[in-house]
Amino acid sequence: MAKIKKSTEFLGDLINCEFDLTKILYFRRQIKNILEKYNIKVLNTSYYVFEPTKGFTLIFILSGSHLAIHTWPEKQLANVDFYLCDLKKPKRPLIRKAFKEIIKLFLAQKVITKEIVRYT
Repeated sequence: MAKIKKSTEFLGDLINCEFDLTKILYFRRQIKNILEKYNIKVLNTSYYVFEPTKGFTLIFILSGSHLAIHTWPEKQLANVDFYLCDLKKPKRPLIRKAFKEIIKLFLAQKVITKEIVRYT
């Protein structure tokens, strides 16, 4: 039987975002740059824009799992779900920094974050 390992999921609720939450191409480009900066390999990217609000879901499929962004411009709200399987302790602070940089893009007045230990 294969060994079960710990991984980490970073969650963020971004409330009263001051940045325009309809700017999907901006977020896609900036987040991709942040992931590259921290050597997080992007395997694929996909998104969907919801009408009429122009809110979006943006997904990055990563070599270690995924990053999902959901926006509600009419509520000035965004959610971030950043999950990396088999995240070793020495790398966790770097991933936490990447997560914080992504969150800063939204210019949220209130940020609620959680880290969840998952098993893979």
